[in-house]
Amino acid sequence: MDRNILRIPVDHASGVWLRYSPLPRRGSFDPGTWPQTPLTDAGGGWYQVDITSLNLADGVYEYEFVIARPEPGNPGKTITAADPFAWELTRYGGNRGVFQIANG
Repeated sequence: MDRNILRIPVDHASGVWLRYSPLPRRGSFDPGTWPQTPLTDAGGGWYQVDITSLNLADGVYEYEFVIARPEPGNPGKTITAADPFAWELTRYGGNRGVFQIANG
């Protein structure tokens, strides 16, 4: 398994994004302001992103997935989800995965 690829199974989504923040965090805790990048549809209900493509500085980052699930009367509905396959979790303000960038 390629540890640079984050994958999540998602049914009935119109889009999936990775939202992330460096640790330790400076300032207030506001995940809505964190950078986001779209995941690609890998087929079979799986979405993925290669974290090396984000060109992040070396360090530790927490992340979660943002999933667009439109509903009748609420076409912009999104939910957040922790990575069910994360090697490490942080639990401040909810569960999120943790990844590390080393040597680019």
